[in-house]
Amino acid sequence: MAKGPIGGYPVVGARLVLTDGGEHKQESSEWSFKQCAREAMRDVILPSAEVVLLEPVMALTVECPDEFQGAVAGHLARHRSTVTGTDSVNGICTLSAEAPLAELFDYSNQLRSMTQGNGTFVMQPYTYRQAPMSVQQTVQAKHESESRETA
Repeated sequence: MAKGPIGGYPVVGARLVLTDGGEHKQESSEWSFKQCAREAMRDVILPSAEVVLLEPVMALTVECPDEFQGAVAGHLARHRSTVTGTDSVNGICTLSAEAPLAELFDYSNQLRSMTQGNGTFVMQPYTYRQAPMSVQQTVQAKHESESRETA
């Protein structure tokens, strides 16, 4: 489904098995079976399923002078990130972390501010994880508000 029940985002990872059905020469077509599946998903299956919103999580590597390690690690923790490792060589600390992409917007400016311009980072896609319920509710409320405005 291109538009799911949470925020209008696509439904992924769903598997359905049709266990019974019938075919009539005059009334059955590929289109009618597809339409039946769409209506079943929308009206029966998804409302009773435990649908969750997934958010992209990035692998993040941050380098900064050792003196800023605590500030950087604390900042990451406040933004729903998990520090997975630290290393220090010649006064430069390297932190590895997993961070939701939504929390990394404007991170370059925030990192520069925390490290007096001496921090750098690299991020790459890592995985998807279930978004916290508060995030799901915010996304859903925003989607419903936008849907009412366009209706």
